[in-house]
Amino acid sequence: MITSGAMGISPQVQESDRARRGILPHLSFQSKLARSSKYRPDIDGLRAIAVLPVIFFHAKVAGFSGGFVGVDIFFVISGYLITSIIAKDVNLERFSYVSFYDRRIRRIFPALFGVVFFTVLAGTVFLAPADFLAFGKSLVAMTFFVSNIFFQMKGGTDGYFGHTSDSEALLHTWSLSVEEQFYLFFPTALVLLTRWAKRRTIQYLWLAVISSFLVNLWATYYRPSSAFYVLIPRAWELLGGSLLALKAVPLLKRRISREFAGLAGLGLIAWAVCVFTREAPFPGWRALFPCLGAWLIIYAGENGPSFVRTILSFRPLVFIGVISYSLYLWHWPMFVFARYFSAGELSKVETAIAIILSVVMAFVSYEFIESPFRGGDSPITRRQIFSLGLAASVLSAAVG
Repeated sequence: MITSGAMGISPQVQESDRARRGILPHLSFQSKLARSSKYRPDIDGLRAIAVLPVIFFHAKVAGFSGGFVGVDIFFVISGYLITSIIAKDVNLERFSYVSFYDRRIRRIFPALFGVVFFTVLAGTVFLAPADFLAFGKSLVAMTFFVSNIFFQMKGGTDGYFGHTSDSEALLHTWSLSVEEQFYLFFPTALVLLTRWAKRRTIQYLWLAVISSFLVNLWATYYRPSSAFYVLIPRAWELLGGSLLALKAVPLLKRRISREFAGLAGLGLIAWAVCVFTREAPFPGWRALFPCLGAWLIIYAGENGPSFVRTILSFRPLVFIGVISYSLYLWHWPMFVFARYFSAGELSKVETAIAIILSVVMAFVSYEFIESPFRGGDSPITRRQIFSLGLAASVLSAAVG
């Protein structure tokens, strides 16, 4: 999941937009990149296809027993989008670590710490002392983006799918930690490969994908908790998206090929969402289904229109995709505290209320917390963003 400034928009147009908005908040209902000629609404639609199964899985909705694979779809999307940005800047010899992490902080921190503020308040009210202590430890781990390691060590043999996970309000931040750990090393690796082994960059990345996937296969059966939470067994999912961004395979020029690839991708994702269960070993070879499905959908939309690209560009799907990051952050604490408050499983009405509240809070978060920090017209300077990011991290760690 990534953002960048508005492209192809003149300063005069941006200024007139600000003047038109005036003092009142402007509800955009769209991505910050929507005015760019390179914007692909179908990828926002794919984000919706990723986040909705995760929510329905956590809500225990029938038919979504494998909804947890939505996170794998997010990994592929993230690898594709962020590598596209890095590769473009590297090729133009303008890549900057400061700019890269400026974008990452703007994308990740505002919504994340907004949810953290809510969980701290709710935890203070609802959680028993022992659970509040565990929450504080997870808050410290989340602040330093090592919550995947924290939950891997804490989860025991049951791991992510264990019953004790239902009371962990920050459990879902494990995937953010995997991503941020990946992007701590990947930009440097890509810069070095481009500079010293440009003709073999694709081959080295393929080698990394295969190696990570083999580690994943081994760990799924011998170290299942590590296979689920740790970066190395998960890196192949992000790197798969990176290969697509680097044009490691030729574009699909014929529409019939794009149609087949897109429909096959949807089918693979649907199979994983509907058929997989928490009892089956995961990720292992099963993770190929959602990852290859997402990969095929993105690939099919690279070089022209297709039926799947049109479907995924449907406005309600795109809207869910636009707020998907905030929605992912908000939905799990909502479920955790709702179950904690009700002292048991939620009724259908309570589940529906929790989902609706999650969507509402995600929209509010996107419009009023995320958006002011993002885009070329953001009033927040780079110096301010790093200062605010540091202050939020220090405060979060101190509270934890």
